[in-house]
Amino acid sequence: MVVHDPGSQTIVHIANNLSRRAVGDATALDDIEFSDDDGLIGAYAKRNWDGGAMRAISVLIRSDAGTPIGVMCVNVASSAFEQARATLEFLTRGFHVEPQPDPECRGRESFTGPRCSSRASEMTTLPA
Repeated sequence: MVVHDPGSQTIVHIANNLSRRAVGDATALDDIEFSDDDGLIGAYAKRNWDGGAMRAISVLIRSDAGTPIGVMCVNVASSAFEQARATLEFLTRGFHVEPQPDPECRGRESFTGPRCSSRASEMTTLPA
């Protein structure tokens, strides 16, 4: 979370720093399209310093008189979520369970017998 001072165009507070920025650094408010009438901006996509995907949401902080005095930006590194999604898609895409031989047939060279097929491709499975 980063709090920006729109007057001085500097960062005035950082918590759980993901961006390698520091208090006093110049803001990146020019990257966010908003007007003084906005209250909530986003969620919008960003790139972190290392190129990782991020999502952000910003809130305009106002004085009692309604003048914008700050912008609080909450950033979430979303690349880990994207990697998890891609992994789950890979693991579930075309998910197919291969039939297993009947326990009575395991270890036999030929799959013969009353419950065993003669070919491995015709193995029977026990009901669950």
